[in-house]
Amino acid sequence: MKTLWLDLSEGDMKVWVDATLSLPTNGGGTRLGHYRDVALMMTTPASAAAEGWLAMPWTALQGKLPLPIDFWVGLEASRFPALEETPHERIEPLLRDFPVGAEVLFYPGTFDPWHAGHQACVDLAPAHLPLVVCPDRNPHKPLRTQTEAVEGYLHVRDQLQATPQTLLYPGFFLRDGAAPTESWVHRLKARRRDLRVSLLVGHDSFANLSRWTRAPQLVRALHCLYVVPRGEDAQTRAQALAWVREQEGCRVEFLARHPHEQLSSTDLRK
Repeated sequence: MKTLWLDLSEGDMKVWVDATLSLPTNGGGTRLGHYRDVALMMTTPASAAAEGWLAMPWTALQGKLPLPIDFWVGLEASRFPALEETPHERIEPLLRDFPVGAEVLFYPGTFDPWHAGHQACVDLAPAHLPLVVCPDRNPHKPLRTQTEAVEGYLHVRDQLQATPQTLLYPGFFLRDGAAPTESWVHRLKARRRDLRVSLLVGHDSFANLSRWTRAPQLVRALHCLYVVPRGEDAQTRAQALAWVREQEGCRVEFLARHPHEQLSSTDLRK
């Protein structure tokens, strides 16, 4: 069995490999799960360093091991167990540093493609809040192929290089089906009841919020909706806000205007 050993003892995940950067066969340890035919193990072998193994940042290994690119995206997703449907029994590197009762901001969207308007949303987000960008596969839109999803994720990751404080979760891209926002928000809050979960959305998404899957439950579960303008008028904004208040939903905060409000992924695809 091919094995990668994951070192989660520090802030950044490291992967232990042998000195030739091949995938060694090794037994024992604590199994985390499998991705294709590669076993992911949490405990590094006690004799790893003595045997010439190296602990390297996992990103440094991309392109050096004979693995498909979606394996590396899957490995990155394994760092976010609280968002996964079947988390592994191990330390949670994403959430362990979030203080009890912290507000955490998530930015979901298809981002197909990522453009300056999306980056403006990231830049306008409250700087004091942890921000997790969550590319997803909209349940109300045709799902892209696995290859298209991975390519889309890698493009978003490249665009976010300038904002290293932003986390990027690829797990929704890797699934065969859709992952409605309410489902993973419910799952996250069940695992960390102390967290205050908020969403960052463009006003077009905010205006159509009532059409989201289990939308009333979602707005009641959230702490806040941070809404970035998309050229809407005051009446459209008031109507969308009224719907949230009818559901006795979360707080809504409208963010500042920006010069890229008219950009549209749909138009760019055309």
